[in-house]
Amino acid sequence: MVTAGLAGFLVLAHPSGGRSDATTLGWAITAAVAVPLCGGLVAASRHRRPALKASLLGVATGILWGIAAGLTKAVVDHLDSGVLALLADWHLYVLVAVGWASLALAQASLQAGALAPAVATQATFDPLASVLVGTLAFAETIRQGGLGLAGCAICLVAMLAGLAVLAAAERASPATPALAPPPPAATARPAVPSATLDRG
Repeated sequence: MVTAGLAGFLVLAHPSGGRSDATTLGWAITAAVAVPLCGGLVAASRHRRPALKASLLGVATGILWGIAAGLTKAVVDHLDSGVLALLADWHLYVLVAVGWASLALAQASLQAGALAPAVATQATFDPLASVLVGTLAFAETIRQGGLGLAGCAICLVAMLAGLAVLAAAERASPATPALAPPPPAATARPAVPSATLDRG
């Protein structure tokens, strides 16, 4: 359900056009929204059950991956100006920081103890965040029209419902019982020499 909803959303939205880099204001707004949002998701994941913790960290990971995609587009665009211009541009260093943070969150999400919600949320919110950054910061356009918007909304609902089902299934699955330790090996009694028995 999650995969079908995501594929349908990307096909119906069909983002296109836009510019090679966002404006300074666009990046500032993106940071102002993403930093407290991801920080809040990380804080909310503390002391939660594994499925919820993996989901929250997976959402934060997907958001950072979407932002990293926009930063990568800007960095690649600056390659035409030469290596020195690239090293002097702030996009490169922010991309490194965002990439490191997203990698740390991805590992924490996968190690939370619930693999399915972690992978599903990461794979879902990565393209969603990319579309949002593309349309709001890079001035990309999505397919408009009543039917298209309605289809996008249905696909979003399907994705969220699929994520909820995955989280509920992970929570309801019984924990794997701990394996009992093997019984201690029987201690062999030392053999009594036959000569001792004869003397007895």
